[in-house]
Amino acid sequence: MHDVATPLSVDTCFACPYLQCARGIPLRMSSANVVAPSSVRPTTLPVCLVLSWVMNRQRRPCCIYGGAFRQGSASAWTDFAGRLAKRTNARVVVPDYRLAPEYPFPAALHDCAAVLVALCGKGRPIILSGDSAGGGLALSLAAICASPTRLAGLALISPWTDLNVTADSFADCAATDVLFSRDAAHEAAELYLQGIGADDPLASPHFADLTTLPPVLLMASTIEVLRDDATRLVERLARANRRVDALFETDVPHDWPFVLPDHPATARALARYATFVAEVTSTTEGV
Repeated sequence: MHDVATPLSVDTCFACPYLQCARGIPLRMSSANVVAPSSVRPTTLPVCLVLSWVMNRQRRPCCIYGGAFRQGSASAWTDFAGRLAKRTNARVVVPDYRLAPEYPFPAALHDCAAVLVALCGKGRPIILSGDSAGGGLALSLAAICASPTRLAGLALISPWTDLNVTADSFADCAATDVLFSRDAAHEAAELYLQGIGADDPLASPHFADLTTLPPVLLMASTIEVLRDDATRLVERLARANRRVDALFETDVPHDWPFVLPDHPATARALARYATFVAEVTSTTEGV
């Protein structure tokens, strides 16, 4: 069903303009390793789990897992990524990125950027995807991509986009979200940012420039504490005149396609995901 975990190699790269990350160090996606302090700079390209199904190898979803920036691994996402590969008839890549608190912002961003650079260098359509904190990382990367035409689409599940943790839904949905909470979000953000401002657009893509984003698929629950992160993103994408396909489910928890594999809402989410991948790659699969 799937290939073994293997490090990716870099053929060619695409450039991203210099961005001053919050630690005063330029971030540039111009090689396998991006410029960063030695404590966060990857010395090698991160290892990735690669899962394939019966096979359109031209399609390359790159899925960034969630875990509040401090837990999770590519191997823990094997089942979910395998289901994505099957439903999309694609080769799914899941990067293993470094976690807080040992590796604070922007280490995870640099690791995922290195993998995205490598994949884009293959000349095939890339669908960048992420759930929860991974959705925030994916949105940040898409927003700073200097060559947005290399990204066919962006698929986000319950994305965490604003690390200020001030949205009304943290209170409104406190009783219905059993997986995430205001206290957990505050703790995770502090361990990840370690003194960096939560308004930095690389950390909180709620504040990023979204005007060059590719088509976006966004899925979230109406009873999760990150509900408002999702609804505000839909509103900002509409104002930026970007295509967004939004699916809001009721009575399911945060990140339900991952945590409830057999739920009918998960089947709907995976079907929507597969349709989205087919649509956004239909004009580029010959590349």
